[in-house]
Amino acid sequence: MEKKDIIWKLREARKSHKRWVSYALALIQGIPVEKDQVPVIATDCAFGQWYYGMAQSLKNLPSFQAIEAPHTELHDIYMEIFNLLFNQKKGGFFSKLVGKSARIDEQNRKLAKEKYKQLDKVSKEILTRLESLEKEIQALSEDELQALI
Repeated sequence: MEKKDIIWKLREARKSHKRWVSYALALIQGIPVEKDQVPVIATDCAFGQWYYGMAQSLKNLPSFQAIEAPHTELHDIYMEIFNLLFNQKKGGFFSKLVGKSARIDEQNRKLAKEKYKQLDKVSKEILTRLESLEKEIQALSEDELQALI
């Protein structure tokens, strides 16, 4: 794989991450989301599939290693938000998620908004670390890059 391909995949992963984070805010605002947009474990989101999949060839780079902990934390916070908003409901999981009649307790919505502030902070940290990874990859010669992958 060439450097430009890795950079492109990295940028696509960054876009995917931003999109996924936006779903948490949509949930808080009461906007129905699709089933594939709900929180999942860190290895199952599109970014995680890239990170724990093809990107593992970069695992020896310090900037790559610095992404894992905040990425896992991000998923944990998102799951807390999701649980605040939907655990008090009865009925099917999917209907709770996309149902227009779902009513969220205002206290839980307020707590979810506070959690979103944490999520946003961790998300920005991840994006900064992704930029560092891109710079580190850009600085590698083709030979050094090929030695990694």
